[in-house]
Amino acid sequence: MDDRLLVIVDQSRDDLFTTLRRDDDDSVAVMRDRRQPGAAPGRFAIERRLRAVGHDLRALGLAVVAPHGQRAQADAVARAAFLRTLPLFAAFSLAELIELADHIDERALRRNRTLFHEGETSAEMFVVRQGIVLISKEVTPRVEKVLARMKPGEFFGEMNLFGCLPRSATARAETDIELIVLQRATLEKMLAMKPAAALAFFTAMVREFCTRLAATDDLVSEVTRWGLEATGLDSDLR
Repeated sequence: MDDRLLVIVDQSRDDLFTTLRRDDDDSVAVMRDRRQPGAAPGRFAIERRLRAVGHDLRALGLAVVAPHGQRAQADAVARAAFLRTLPLFAAFSLAELIELADHIDERALRRNRTLFHEGETSAEMFVVRQGIVLISKEVTPRVEKVLARMKPGEFFGEMNLFGCLPRSATARAETDIELIVLQRATLEKMLAMKPAAALAFFTAMVREFCTRLAATDDLVSEVTRWGLEATGLDSDLR
């Protein structure tokens, strides 16, 4: 492990450890966090690095430690390791996701900042890495209805990858958030790299989209009813 990137997995995350160890990549070593609470620093003797490792383990379930001068590569591995745990990317190996790093962006927003507004256009989809994203729709100029709260591991905005359609809702950071951003170029790279895995990605994405679509009728009815109540029109209808 002398010059390899080291992925440390939280002691309680057996699922994460099993998933990441399944891949055969000699450039990355995967091990459990072996530190004991309150134990004196061992191999991670630098206090700043200890704090960074502890923060990532608590927030993400894993942390990446890199040899000197490989911080950028460590960030790519951490991002790839997170994606590797999601159903969307289950058919890709950790090494393949690391190779995709140049085509995958990250974005961070502070609490209450808006990611995009309803009606805007863009060709990006997002995966929540940390925090909670609030998805809402305008009912009246002064009233919004919360449609969903997207949590770590969940994705949204996927339909905009295919037609640059106007956003159908507004996305706002309910907490401080970190997002992974996928663009059309990312999909093209995935298809060129491993078509079968890309097909599995699209299948998982469509399956989730169909699940959401099945709930649309109830959601539309709820938004309509809620909007009528908010504007006082429901009493007129009665």
